[in-house]
Amino acid sequence: LARLANDSLAEMIADYPGRFLPVGTIAMDDMESGLTEAEHCLQDLGMLGIQIYSNARGRAIDHPEFFPLYAMAAEAGKPLWLHPARALSRADYVDEPSSYHSMAFVLGWPYETTQAMTRLVFAGIFEQLPELKIIVHHAGAMVPLLARRIETAYNQEHTADHTYTIMTTGEKAPLQRPVIDYFRMFYTDTASHGSVMAIRGAYEFFGPEHLLFGTDSPFDFQCGRELTPIHLNAIASAVASPKDRELIFGGNLQRLLA
Repeated sequence: LARLANDSLAEMIADYPGRFLPVGTIAMDDMESGLTEAEHCLQDLGMLGIQIYSNARGRAIDHPEFFPLYAMAAEAGKPLWLHPARALSRADYVDEPSSYHSMAFVLGWPYETTQAMTRLVFAGIFEQLPELKIIVHHAGAMVPLLARRIETAYNQEHTADHTYTIMTTGEKAPLQRPVIDYFRMFYTDTASHGSVMAIRGAYEFFGPEHLLFGTDSPFDFQCGRELTPIHLNAIASAVASPKDRELIFGGNLQRLLA
């Protein structure tokens, strides 16, 4: 299915040259074929990156089997897009059959992203592959809001964890920088349903050079037409610097994909 999707995407892009930027997808529950497909996307189809998910059928993405994918992306100089995945069928409480009030989507997705980022930080992904570029969605999820909590908690004696687990060997090694610094190494988009507060938080935490324009739409034509100006206005309200807005609207992505 991933091969069908990627080849079909490549055909569409060929039909409309200069309009779309191709990003591939892989099946993360079978990394042997997943790596083959990632190589097909990056080398054969000339795609500009790979989209992965915050878990692989419920398994954490810091398992050793995923490391070759991260190494491949780092060596190719291509970013990974990290999107949350949490099904509504996953119950929020043990005595219920599924998630109520769409909480798995509305509240669970930001948690999923934040959890995956944290696992990757403590897997030492940026220690082992400092050139790796990972783009997360939704204005950095919960990280900007909880930055001080993250920083304080991981510096307190009873919760301090200043080591990481080497993904390829399982051995422990010391982190060379404060934990919060590794969270700032992620990139994020501005997809926030037009929330000025969320974009301002992402801008202040990640910095102007790690923030990329995104609207999380269109889900359909009408939705996209309505949300795009809302996001543009939100960015204009949250980011005063014209130079920084130019980076967000395209300069950062051009640099990442160069």
